[in-house]
Amino acid sequence: MARFLGIDTSCYTTSAAVYDSSGELAGEERIVLSVKEGNRGLSQSQMVFQHTKNLPVILQKLSPLLQDIKGIGVSSFPRRRADSYMPAFLVGKGAAFSLAAALHVPVFEFSHQENHAMAALRKEPSLWGKPFYMMHMSGGTQDVLSCTWEGEFMEIKTLMDSRDITAGQFIDRIGVALGLHFPCGKELEKLALDGRHIYHIPRSSVKGSFSFSGPETKVQRDIASGQYHK
Repeated sequence: MARFLGIDTSCYTTSAAVYDSSGELAGEERIVLSVKEGNRGLSQSQMVFQHTKNLPVILQKLSPLLQDIKGIGVSSFPRRRADSYMPAFLVGKGAAFSLAAALHVPVFEFSHQENHAMAALRKEPSLWGKPFYMMHMSGGTQDVLSCTWEGEFMEIKTLMDSRDITAGQFIDRIGVALGLHFPCGKELEKLALDGRHIYHIPRSSVKGSFSFSGPETKVQRDIASGQYHK
């Protein structure tokens, strides 16, 4: 049975997966990038260094599944735009083209954003080829998107995005201020579930976009003064 390899070296996870020709997942491996305690993220050079170390480890674990690979898909850029670029994605792209040259198979380049959309379509295959709306929320992204099709290619247009920081950045910055480990989503959620008081976060109302810098300033001030709740 033919198999296809997918590689993604995004901002905070090195990952790869193998699918067979029926669309079933044959295997996957991932390594979350390491961030020092108290830090709120990594520079692109630090990401590139860790991806370069992680990817051979991941591919070695998947090596029993790579015998009949017929094609390789890879995230080569954040968005499918001429100005969309991050060095972290070059690690996966370089590995994909190197493997493809050795195995004599084609490479299919995607944007990280398209991968989020297509991952959702695996759960809703009836939407394939039809226009739909999507909210893309990750550590550094918060977009409301319009997804249409040009033949087999997805055309994505941004309808709303963040004016300053995203919800993911808000969560991580507040979590680090509380002494949690980055990325802070899981630990902050557990802290909230174990809490016995309700803390009201102020909201920013900005027409046509999201905004979290104002709420972050207020919450950071309360954390610094020890006022975790009212």
